[in-house]
Amino acid sequence: MVSAKFTQLYNEVRGLKGPTNDEQLELYGWAKIAKEEDFSAQKKPSALNLRDKYKYASWQRYVNEGLSPKDAEKQYIELAERLLAEQKK
Repeated sequence: MVSAKFTQLYNEVRGLKGPTNDEQLELYGWAKIAKEEDFSAQKKPSALNLRDKYKYASWQRYVNEGLSPKDAEKQYIELAERLLAEQKK
């Protein structure tokens, strides 16, 4: 189960316009792991759907690395806080 801080940042980051594509993919993969969503139940997206293909690959990378939900949440929070701080500048 994710922390209240994660949930708050998850909702705040969704509206950001500044993150790079790589940062967005990291956040996506970490969020999926942190929320303990079942990767094995996820259908692999079509090769023609590039957006979903990259999101799936990001999530898969962290699954393959064996990233724990706790570590994924920590990394998500660190990047989300940095991105929000940068936006306020």
